[in-house]
Amino acid sequence: MTIDNFTEKSSGDLKKQYRPRVRLTKKQKVQVKKETDRLFEEIGTQQLALLLDMKPTALNMMKARGYVGGEAVLKLCKIKAITDRGFTRESLRPDVIAWDEERV
Repeated sequence: MTIDNFTEKSSGDLKKQYRPRVRLTKKQKVQVKKETDRLFEEIGTQQLALLLDMKPTALNMMKARGYVGGEAVLKLCKIKAITDRGFTRESLRPDVIAWDEERV
């Protein structure tokens, strides 16, 4: 991991960011969209809202964008029922290289 995956805070600490550092190809974007759609089809918006403690409208926005937010992915991937269905951080967000697990 390089220093490019971090930004400096005013206090001088280094803090990991969720911002993507890799641009996805068109093929990867299609794969992420398919994986996101599969997540919503298999689990459902209402169940995801309960699991993530989010409003269904926020999840519907993620579904419309075609990808799930970084913090939501971290929460989801800690749930065995989600990972047992084949969902991983890398499959849902291959563009994120630095994950800050302490934020969840």
